[in-house]
Amino acid sequence: MTEPLKRLSSLIVPLLTQAPAHAGEMACGLIYPRLLVQGAALGPAPANLTSSPADGMGHRRPVYRGLLLYCLASAVNLGENDPDSGAWRKVLRDNARSLEPLQQTDWPSAAMPASRGAAASAALWDTLALAAIKGDFASRGAIFARLATAQRPAGALLAAGASDNPETHWHHELICLHALTSFAAHCPSKPLLDAIERAAIFHWEQTQPDHATAQPWAMAAFALCGQTMPLAEQLLHAAHMQNPRGLDEVSLMLLADALYSLKLLAPAVRAGPGAT
Repeated sequence: MTEPLKRLSSLIVPLLTQAPAHAGEMACGLIYPRLLVQGAALGPAPANLTSSPADGMGHRRPVYRGLLLYCLASAVNLGENDPDSGAWRKVLRDNARSLEPLQQTDWPSAAMPASRGAAASAALWDTLALAAIKGDFASRGAIFARLATAQRPAGALLAAGASDNPETHWHHELICLHALTSFAAHCPSKPLLDAIERAAIFHWEQTQPDHATAQPWAMAAFALCGQTMPLAEQLLHAAHMQNPRGLDEVSLMLLADALYSLKLLAPAVRAGPGAT
């Protein structure tokens, strides 16, 4: 891992041991950061999981269900020898049944319209959750390949029009980019890594991520491209500034996933566009 990545990781790790300032129904996903950095036990599995989880501020976003199940499955995969892992896997398999139809969103051959950003980002995270639960990332790559293939010339993953709110568009771009990076961490390929780099540079040149969200979406993508590392640091700073009493549970889960993705993808880090 390069020195800039080591420095960023050193800033993330201490945060993952903290209790969230705001905790809602997403809080059970905190086993992911705790297991990742502390080797904590999984603990008893819940009897069931809510179909529409809320964060600590009471928001119920379409992407949260897939994000929560992906983080829980990632934790269970990391703690596969934990005595409670079998019970956790049963809960996750039961919930996977409801994800199957959700992730079959009608994905166009051209770039997904930004107006459908909420549904698109939820479909990506539902697919990630299924891949992590079933342990078959390689067979779930079609939707990510289409996302990368249809990437706009400037690097955007979604096609925005004049009527699209810029900050809403940027928010969904970040969520999609985070999903693409998490998938590539498990199934890396040159086309996906190239798409991640182009998308990161798009944000560097044309958006203001910290205006779009107070949550650290897509941090790993920005850290992997040397040119855009300042955006990763900016998102971390923004999360602190907007949550002075401590990060919320969703932010902690996103930071854990960024840390894990960086660990898996560090060998593919490039200095910038066109670097090898």
